[in-house]
Amino acid sequence: MNPSQQPEQYPGPQYGQPQYGQPPGYGDQPFPVPQDQGAMAEPARPSTVRYALWAFLGAVAISLISTVVAFATIDSLVDAARQEALRTAPPEIDSAQFESVIAGAVYGGLIGGLVFTLLLGLFAYLAYQGRNWARTLVTVLVALNVVFGVPALLSAQGPNALGGALALVLQIAGVVLFWLRPSSVFFAEHKRLRAARTMRG
Repeated sequence: MNPSQQPEQYPGPQYGQPQYGQPPGYGDQPFPVPQDQGAMAEPARPSTVRYALWAFLGAVAISLISTVVAFATIDSLVDAARQEALRTAPPEIDSAQFESVIAGAVYGGLIGGLVFTLLLGLFAYLAYQGRNWARTLVTVLVALNVVFGVPALLSAQGPNALGGALALVLQIAGVVLFWLRPSSVFFAEHKRLRAARTMRG
């Protein structure tokens, strides 16, 4: 062999030379990088939202107690409503039919008030969970109760009037607490959180 010819070099590691680098079969990131879980955490519920729920629960409890008392004394309520209506009723009206209409109106008013109370409590709880639409519905219901309930309270007497007034005050307080700035920030954060979860699928 001609000494001027160099032996052919082959690629690959040379014996006796230390090898550095990653072992074969491993990627650039041997362990998965954990994602930030804080961005998907539930926002902290402020005290204004908690107090608002308690205010509505108190109003619901008072209204339910008043409804139970009203059904227990339904005969006296019907009689009082009949006496009040007879003052302005024409003399030729059929008294039996008139009394049935008055009784139906009293029963319908009590049942309607019970349904209103239960819906108000349900929407208040959903607002407590961060549902902004429920907060809006609660506000509308309380506003309607103020418009139509205050005249009725002004003409009412006895424990039912006192209970109705106290329940209405608690409802107004709950609405105010739901719309204070810490509560509004809480609802906005919940909205962003639901949007982020929807985008992630």
